[in-house]
Amino acid sequence: MQRRGDDRSPAETRKGRGIARPFMRFADLKEWRMRHLVVHESPVTARPDGTPAGTLVQVWRYPISSVGGETVQDAELTSTGVAGDRDWCLFDPETGEVAAPEKRKRWRSAPHLQARGGQILELRLSDGPWLPALAPETARALQGHFGFRVELRPVLGGGDSSGPNAIKPRYQREPIHLVTTASMKRLASLLPGSVIDPRRFRPNLVIDTGEAEEESFLEQAWMGREWSIGAARLRVVRPCMRCAFTVIVQPELELDPAILAAIAKVGEGAFGVLCSVVQPGQVQVGDHLVEAATQGAIAAS
Repeated sequence: MQRRGDDRSPAETRKGRGIARPFMRFADLKEWRMRHLVVHESPVTARPDGTPAGTLVQVWRYPISSVGGETVQDAELTSTGVAGDRDWCLFDPETGEVAAPEKRKRWRSAPHLQARGGQILELRLSDGPWLPALAPETARALQGHFGFRVELRPVLGGGDSSGPNAIKPRYQREPIHLVTTASMKRLASLLPGSVIDPRRFRPNLVIDTGEAEEESFLEQAWMGREWSIGAARLRVVRPCMRCAFTVIVQPELELDPAILAAIAKVGEGAFGVLCSVVQPGQVQVGDHLVEAATQGAIAAS
């Protein structure tokens, strides 16, 4: 047990040295990190001339929570996140349980499903055809996939959450999850035998930061800053603490506990950042990420 007043992380207080065990208590780790987080200025993010810190290369949305998502060329960022993101969830009407593949084995196959939005919400099981998500045949297919009855329920705050069956969101946190290619490259350098794929981290925005070389994860130096991207403005609020979803099996991705262990070691349990939407607006692939404080200076010059 960690001693009161001990400044070591929970990973460091465990027996042994090196990379922490992947199944450590991340609630303890999160508390430690928020008390001891030190923001280091990075040469990549210190851009007084307004040079973009990176370029948006992927926009992800996940119409159904815990299910595989889709990449889109553009999206509307609202106060509640990417429009159409996590508006629905998988629900067991017999137990009242919402799908949690990172916690419950019975839900572990949820990421092997894929959802896509648009005018009609659609769902695909493995390599099968796309099905209307709310159709009776899809409910039967879901029961066959999981081995028990599963329903789709709207999530409160989503686009179709006015009905009595709406479910509270699984997490109460900032709605935009951003990761950089610099951090993924850093993680890949630590784990040359692992597949570092954005699908493991389920971001909304992936920012290409070029050839940035960092000892830590780049975006963790951005806490409290505001960034303009497309017509929107974001504020980086906190690091995104990781859970076992990062390492579980997904299509073309094997079980890999070493990824979570490396994140615990280098990022103190966090990978990527969570952002609030200060100014809603449209974003699209190719938009530059520019620190908002510098844009006024550019316009005035």
